[in-house]
Amino acid sequence: MRASVLVGAIAAACGGAAAQPAGSSSSSGADTHVASFGDDTRGETSGTAPTASATSATASDTTASSDGGTASSDGSGATGSSGDSGSSGGSDTGAMSCATIPAVVHDLLAEHPDMTGDFGGSVVLPGLLLPTLDDEGLPVLDPDYAGDPAITDASTFFQWYHDDDTANVRLDVDLGVVAAADGLLAFEGLQYFPIDDQGFGNETLAHNYHFATHVHTPFIAQAGATLDFGGDDDVWIFIDGNLAVDLGGRHGNLSDSIGLDDLGLVPDTRHTLDIFHAERGPMNSVLTFTVPGACAL
Repeated sequence: MRASVLVGAIAAACGGAAAQPAGSSSSSGADTHVASFGDDTRGETSGTAPTASATSATASDTTASSDGGTASSDGSGATGSSGDSGSSGGSDTGAMSCATIPAVVHDLLAEHPDMTGDFGGSVVLPGLLLPTLDDEGLPVLDPDYAGDPAITDASTFFQWYHDDDTANVRLDVDLGVVAAADGLLAFEGLQYFPIDDQGFGNETLAHNYHFATHVHTPFIAQAGATLDFGGDDDVWIFIDGNLAVDLGGRHGNLSDSIGLDDLGLVPDTRHTLDIFHAERGPMNSVLTFTVPGACAL
């Protein structure tokens, strides 16, 4: 599905719903700053009918590193540090994280059927998922997908983002974000390995290369804001439960952008953002995104 079609689809899904003014809220622990995004609106619908606008995916170069992974072309270092209770993934830009966004990572074995085998080469495969999230706020494999095989079946895909002690290990992590331009927060995981030596472990590899990440966060729509997303491998972005960016498949680092005005999101109204990422094997792992918000210092 082309990005312009996605924008039109999310416009139709959100059209006619009353936008609600949003106040922002923030919380902080004793030692950790958190981001202020506004109230969580999972299950709510906000916004007005948008107009369609095309977005385009672009590739980013990576270069091989001596440890069997890859290093980003800008020489950035690995993100985060592992611990018993999860990782605190920081930005690769060298800037100090000013806030954290929680994420759920499910570790999968290298032998998982969706992590191994031939999946049509290193290409983006849009259309793998249904265009809306299920009642649990999680993605569903499209049973009518007729393209190159990239996921074994619905049952194996279910194990990516659902707790299943027969197939995965759940780890709750914090992703460190930095203040970016235009009132946005940015996460730059150019070497995104948040669960090294955790879960099933690295399985004799330099990193833990087989996992799926879900970031769910509310946000306040900002006039003129453009959100950027990127990743290696799969990246899917849902806004208010509707698919907005579709970069599915095993591929190198690809990126896409979407304008909130193009979606018809009314400024100062509450919405939800769900980011789904998967890393399906060596060499590199990348996750980058921007989200409206401010550091609560």
